[in-house]
This record gives sequence, C-alpha cells and structure tokens, in this order.
Amino acid sequence: MKGTEHAKSLVQMREKGTKKLDKFCEMLKQSTGVDEALNHLLNLKQKQANASEAQIANKLAIETGRQGKTLMIFTAVTIIFLPASFMAAFLTIPIADYPHDDKGASAMTLHWASKYIFSISFGISIPLLILAFNFAIFENGVKNRTGPRAATHVLGRFFIRVHQWLMFLLAWIRLLLLHIWYSFLGDKNKWRRRRYRRAGRRALRRRRGIYKPYESAEN
Repeated sequence: MKGTEHAKSLVQMREKGTKKLDKFCEMLKQSTGVDEALNHLLNLKQKQANASEAQIANKLAIETGRQGKTLMIFTAVTIIFLPASFMAAFLTIPIADYPHDDKGASAMTLHWASKYIFSISFGISIPLLILAFNFAIFENGVKNRTGPRAATHVLGRFFIRVHQWLMFLLAWIRLLLLHIWYSFLGDKNKWRRRRYRRAGRRALRRRRGIYKPYESAEN
C-alpha cells in the first residue's frame, strides 16, 4: 500500500511539474511575441521618421533650388546693368574730350553715348554671364582632367589670377579718375600728378610681379 501511494504521489508531482512547464513555455512564447511586436513597432516608427526626414529634405532642396534660381536672376541682372550704369555715370563727368558745340554745351548724341556704353558693358557682361551660368561645367571639366585635389588647386589659382586682374583694373580706374579730377585743378598740383603717375608705375610693376615694397619708401 505504501509503495502504491508513493508511486501515485510521484505521478501527481510529475503532472504538476509538466503543467508548470507548459505554462512557462506558454509565457515564454507570449513574451517572445511581445518582443517581436515591439521591434516591429520600433521599425515602423523609424521608417516613419525616415520618411518625414526625406519629405523635409525634399522640401528644403526644392526651396534651395528656387532661391538659387532667384539669386542667379539677380546675379545676371547685376552683371548686365552694373557695367552699363558705371559707363553711364562715367559719361556724365564733365570732361573736355567729350563732344561740345560752339557755345561749350554738351553735344553728346544718343548714338555716340550708346556706342560706348553698350559696347563696353556687353564686352564685360557677356564673358561674366557665360562664366556664371557654366561654372559647374567648367569645374567638372577641370576635375575630370586633373582630379579633385588638382582641380581645387587649379581653381584656386584661377580665382587668385582673377582677383589680381580685378585689383589691377580697379587701381588703374582709381588712378584715371584721380588724374581726371586733378586735371581740372590747373598747374598748381603738378606734384600730385607726378605722385599718382609713380603710383601707376608701381601698380604696373606689381601686376608684372616685379614690385618691391621698399621702392615706395625710396621714391
């Protein structure tokens, strides 16, 4: 009898252990499903965030493109009208070499003024417009021929050369305007004309690369 009862108790304990093990396996499956659901939800949230970022980036790119086109329009207008306005302002200076009638009044005609304004302004504007609208093609061509690093070096030298030419041109324009201004003052300012003539020679030597800073002190 005792052996039979002991065997029954062992069978009952085994059944209880089996039930607990089944409950544990079921809980493990449920926790695994919850974990997978959370991971899926996080992936969906991440994809939604990526889609939102892509939409924002697309809107910013479109807005940047619009702003770039607007700036390019203003750049083109500036390139066209800045030389023309400079030439028009230059022709308003009372210079004796301009055409005058017998009474000393200005005899400048529309044909005479337009000839100089449009020829000089278009001669400056057209190359700058070509460079402005095709700068990306120029940059890509230099990169394809020489590589990115060499292209950066070539473009740097190009801009340095352009800067040197612009500074040289501005220096001569300044000297020309000052010479015209002092020409109205008579012979009392000859020393000033000699001074700006020496400055012009120094600017020319600077452009040719033979200018030395200590020459200004010696002169």
